[in-house]
Amino acid sequence: MIAILFSSLIVGCNAREKKKLTYTNALTEERYAPDFELKKGLTYYSVIQKHDENILLFWSAACPHCEKVIDFIKTKKVYKKLKNVIFTVSIDETIDDIKSHEKDFSIYLDYNYKVFKSFECEHIPTVYIIDAKGKILAFSEGGEASIALIKEFIDHNN
Repeated sequence: MIAILFSSLIVGCNAREKKKLTYTNALTEERYAPDFELKKGLTYYSVIQKHDENILLFWSAACPHCEKVIDFIKTKKVYKKLKNVIFTVSIDETIDDIKSHEKDFSIYLDYNYKVFKSFECEHIPTVYIIDAKGKILAFSEGGEASIALIKEFIDHNN
């Protein structure tokens, strides 16, 4: 009995190992996020390479569910944890449509839906969790589900 207890202490968990967590809305198949050009010489992947996991949010200023997600992100406690790992794609038509959020976070204006379609999005808001290699770890659609996934992201990454 003592030998079993002692051996479990020796082979127990290494406290220094980072526990690999999966998301509730994790993808069942391996899928990678399409890269897209932000401006000449700068792509989405060149932006996200700095972090282990990142958030990509598709939204529109005309969508009340999207605004609810953005209001959640802009709360002081949440924004502090996400400001360096969130990138957004707006499907609005003009810069004027997104003007009220231009200082909140990085926004790519996808007025022709090219990026939206390349991700095979169907609804907004849509949130993707993407690792530094571009692998999509999880996604959600809709206001409440997007907020829940963002909360889960914060729990996994802090």
